[in-house]
Amino acid sequence: MVIVLKPKPIRLLIWGCGEFFRRNVPFLRDRERKGEIRIVGVVDRIQPTDGTIAGYPIYPPEAVPMLDYDYLQILSTKNRTEIREQYLSFPGSDPKKVLGYVYPELSIQQYLHIVDSRPTIFINFCWGGYIYYYLGMECLSPFKNLWLNDADYLRFLHNPRMYMALDPILDGMQNAATKWDKERFPVLRLGDIRLYCNHSDTAEQAIEDWVRRREKINWDSIIAVIATDDRKVEKEFHQLDTVSRKLCFVPYETEKEFSMTVPLCSGAESRNEMVPQMNAMASPYHNPYDIYSVFFGELRKNPCFDPNNI
Repeated sequence: MVIVLKPKPIRLLIWGCGEFFRRNVPFLRDRERKGEIRIVGVVDRIQPTDGTIAGYPIYPPEAVPMLDYDYLQILSTKNRTEIREQYLSFPGSDPKKVLGYVYPELSIQQYLHIVDSRPTIFINFCWGGYIYYYLGMECLSPFKNLWLNDADYLRFLHNPRMYMALDPILDGMQNAATKWDKERFPVLRLGDIRLYCNHSDTAEQAIEDWVRRREKINWDSIIAVIATDDRKVEKEFHQLDTVSRKLCFVPYETEKEFSMTVPLCSGAESRNEMVPQMNAMASPYHNPYDIYSVFFGELRKNPCFDPNNI
């Protein structure tokens, strides 16, 4: 008889006990009941008189180096960066122990699987950068702080290795087209495609960022994402055989396996007006898709998604 040993619960240290912590308590307790995690305590600079919060022991920040835990979960949206920097200033701190935001549909093992796979996101707008941020991951893609038109992005996906071997050059400067753009930003040319670096101030900055991030690509774990309002583009994207994992955002009803409908706000008519909605959908609680299924397997709806909370 083969005896299968159940993995030990991951010892989780929480930092922050404000509103975001209280919102996540039900999910944390559910994971404890399932044996996925064991919360060893909560860290906060404000100390209750009874030394506990929601039944968990609470510690001051200076106690962290003396605590025994596997991972640190920062449950603060406003002070996340400052808390992370304070943690990393402690002796013995490890950035690999710091988890990203809580996606309630993800088990801790699924979250770690995504992080360990080190995915590179090829994308024609900003969603990928938000995903890396919320997952607490290093950005492993040069497709950040820029956008491409549909035709150029599809051309890139037909031969991504060839394009990545090319060095970008300045094609010109462009004035802002939306309120999210820099007032004037560089457009780079990569062979016969253009990169609209709408969050960069100079061509030098845009080129440096592209080349630096290009070196981080994990060719063993690629996911291609596109946002389009063109059904022909959606069809061609799904027919590509150069990438196996895909996600396509469209503003209309669709039944294609790896496409997701993003209803446009009243008065919106174009892909540009979809982008803020899609970027918001990268964050936990606002994502209608199961984030794990985006990276591994068939795209599934998120059972924890509540459209009334958007």
